Amino acid sequence: MEPTGVMGAVYQIADKVSKLAYINLLWILFSLMGLLVFGIFPATIAMFTVLRKIVLKQEFNMFSMFWTTYKKEFFKGNLLGIVLVMINVITYLSFSFYKESTGSMELFFYPMTIVMILIFLTTLFVFPVYVHFNVRFLQIFKTSFIFMSIYLLSSHSIALNSFVFILLMFTLPAITIFFGGSIIGLIIMASVNRAFKKNEEKLGQSRAEC
Repeated sequence: MEPTGVMGAVYQIADKVSKLAYINLLWILFSLMGLLVFGIFPATIAMFTVLRKIVLKQEFNMFSMFWTTYKKEFFKGNLLGIVLVMINVITYLSFSFYKESTGSMELFFYPMTIVMILIFLTTLFVFPVYVHFNVRFLQIFKTSFIFMSIYLLSSHSIALNSFVFILLMFTLPAITIFFGGSIIGLIIMASVNRAFKKNEEKLGQSRAEC
C-alpha cells in the first residue's frame, strides 16, 4: 500500500526521480557497451521506448525492456544514427559556408538558416516517431517532418525546455551524470506524445464525421 497525502507526494516524486536516474544509467552503460559510437543510437532508441511506456503509464520491466530493445534495434538504430548525423553535419557545413560567403552567395545564408532550424526541429521528433509508429525507414523522417510542421508549438516547447535544462546542466554538472539523457528524453517524449494524442483525436473526429 502506497502512502497518501504529503508522504504520498514525496514518495511519487522520489519514485520518478529514481526511475529517471536508472534510465540514464542504463543509457550510459549501454552506449558504452557499444563503444559509444555504435552504442549511443540503439541505447537512445531503447531509452525512448522505456520513456514512452512511462509517459503512457504502462507497467513493464525496465531493464528487460531496455535490453530487448537495444538488441533488436542495434543495427537499424545505428543506420538511423548515421543518417541523422550525416544530414545534420551536411546542413551545418552548408550553413557555415554560406555564413562566410560574400556577394551573391551570401543571399543563400538566410534560406539555409531556415533549413537548418527545420532539420533540427524535425530531428527532435525522429526518436519518438521511431518508437511510436510502425513505419518504414524513410517514412520515419517524413512522418517526423509532418508532425514538426503541424505541431510547431510542441517543437519550440521541446527546444526551449531542453535548452533550459542544458543550461542547468552547465551550472550543476552532476545533473548530467544522473539525469542528462533521461530528462531531455522525457521532455521530448512527453511533448511529442501530446502531439500524437492531438493527431489521434483529430483523426477520430474526422472518422466520426464521415
